Amino acid sequence: MPMKLGLMPIRLMPSVPLDSPRAWCLNKPMIHRIHDEELSKMGQNQSLDSNGMVKVVFYPEGRMSKVPKGSMLLAAAQAADVNLEASCNGNSTCGKCKIQWIDGAVTEVTPEERKILHPAEIESGYRLACATQILGDVTVRIGREIKQTTLQIEADGLKPDFVIDAPLQKRYLELTPPTLDDPATDLERVVRAIGQPLAKGNLLMALRNLPELLRAVDFKVTAVFEEDQCIGIEAGDTHNECYGIALDIGTTTVVLTLIEIHSGVELATAAAANAQGKYGQDVISRIQFSTQAGGLKQLREAIVQQINELITIVCRKSGVKREYLYELVVAGNTTMTHLLLGVSPENLAHSPYVAVFREGISLGAAEMGIQISPFGLVYIIPSVASYVGGDIVAGMLAIGLQHSASPALLVDIGTNGELVFGSRDDLVACSCAAGPALEGMNISCGTIAVAGAIEKVDIGPDVVLQTIDNQPGVGICGSGIIDTVAELLRKGISERSGRMRSRKDFLAIGGEDSLAERIKDHGELRFELIAAESTTTPARENRAIFISQKDLRQVQLAKAAIASAIEVLMKEKGINASKVAQVYVAGAFGKHLRKENLLRTGFIPAELGERIVFAGNTAKTGAILCLLSKEMRLEAEQIAKKTRYFELSVYPGYDQLFFKAIAFPSSHPSE
Repeated sequence: MPMKLGLMPIRLMPSVPLDSPRAWCLNKPMIHRIHDEELSKMGQNQSLDSNGMVKVVFYPEGRMSKVPKGSMLLAAAQAADVNLEASCNGNSTCGKCKIQWIDGAVTEVTPEERKILHPAEIESGYRLACATQILGDVTVRIGREIKQTTLQIEADGLKPDFVIDAPLQKRYLELTPPTLDDPATDLERVVRAIGQPLAKGNLLMALRNLPELLRAVDFKVTAVFEEDQCIGIEAGDTHNECYGIALDIGTTTVVLTLIEIHSGVELATAAAANAQGKYGQDVISRIQFSTQAGGLKQLREAIVQQINELITIVCRKSGVKREYLYELVVAGNTTMTHLLLGVSPENLAHSPYVAVFREGISLGAAEMGIQISPFGLVYIIPSVASYVGGDIVAGMLAIGLQHSASPALLVDIGTNGELVFGSRDDLVACSCAAGPALEGMNISCGTIAVAGAIEKVDIGPDVVLQTIDNQPGVGICGSGIIDTVAELLRKGISERSGRMRSRKDFLAIGGEDSLAERIKDHGELRFELIAAESTTTPARENRAIFISQKDLRQVQLAKAAIASAIEVLMKEKGINASKVAQVYVAGAFGKHLRKENLLRTGFIPAELGERIVFAGNTAKTGAILCLLSKEMRLEAEQIAKKTRYFELSVYPGYDQLFFKAIAFPSSHPSE
């Protein structure tokens, strides 16, 4: 292995003492697996250990954690690395942390749980992990866990023409060994060869390693430069080994791509559900969690550990050694970049919504715990505002919005709902409360894009479904949610108002018997995509997969937020729909969305339908551009500065526009 100069990476050790009975567990307690034969020995009559701790076993995988008596089951799950969904940040409103109690002492069912759980589920021992306190040793069964390695993502996106001129460069050098006639110091010899001083941040490590390094390779070395500054020296000729990472940190998903810097070739990509998701599925939930004791540290360590794991995956796929990874470029929303750096995002959650920073920042990877080259760097793409982050700046860069002669619109459909409208003359951005419904959260059977998630729905005389990887259905992801709602509207199962028709009402308008049978009333109307008896996966435990009346309302709110934001931006610019050249739809959905269903549900105005372009993962693409091009990185900085942020809440009459946008469109041009 070549010798290096520079800072050594810091390995994060996430464990801290477990000393709090609070609902959220603040550490990584002891975890081990329990075999089946041990389960029968674990009854509620077991006493606390000498430290007042209780054991919680999660079946069927047999994971176990020890937590203080009085902790919530959700905290115990987090401690055992059981990734239950917690969309509502433990407020007992989303119902996603459902578990089945098997044995042990817990608190009684709460009124909040009775609002979420069906009486038959309660009778069968189902509880919400966030509402159930542990009073003694407990055994529970988990049905639905977020899997971190089976996520389907949109890895590709539009990419403009550009010239590779990366800030990161390497140069092979053959130094003259010292003699009595030339007794220059080792440092002087290196500085003389590279024509400049070494970066001060790496100087101490360089001085310590320089004597051995130079003499081990007969003074033949490779210098590594970032923006014409020497950041490190490697032994031997390694100038052809030059790689970097483009990283898209989304609230829901994380996508990491390894790039060969000289050629710009993408060698490997890895993706996963954001590891912070177990602490809350939206940015507000995570901001709230970050304010708890130890919360910010947990969130930072979760994402840093995940990044290092994804780096390991892409290195294994590509055969590249991580010591030859010299820069990691991050595109993320403002909250995600704050959490990555361990910077408190608390002030983003309340007026006047001020970030700690929004500038582009370059930091040492080692001090962040990112395991790449010892002298590697991390560059954070700048943000526009507190709720229009570097991922949107990267998106504008990817589609070339800053150079567009005609007005164009960028819509990032996701948890946060960011939009940018304008041209090279003027760009205005806003964010809207689209909510997490479109990423499967706050939806009864919603899920992220994992294997088995329903991603495509067609309703004729019967229902035709497509799941990710053709696996048995486990829930409905974002594209499937939009498809389902669009099809319910087309078939008349849902009215324009969003009211779901009862079986009787649907038959009265001539609806098919086969579809009417799927309309069920369990205290709330719902349309079943998969009946309970047809669902055999452990993750669903023979429960139906459906869209409910409440789910329709959640989609309406998301749709109204985006549609009204588009209208406000066009009004603010004084431009009508006929003048809009392109509508770029970005985000995790990517190519899995269908244009006709975006129009039928009203997310995009019908008059813009012919100008929709699915741009793919523009955040990742923009990060690649910033990795490979000095010019593109400079443009990203300029875009962030020139883009105006517009606060929707101060627009006169916005509430009325939002309310008007709640109803679904009356018709679709293609019908």
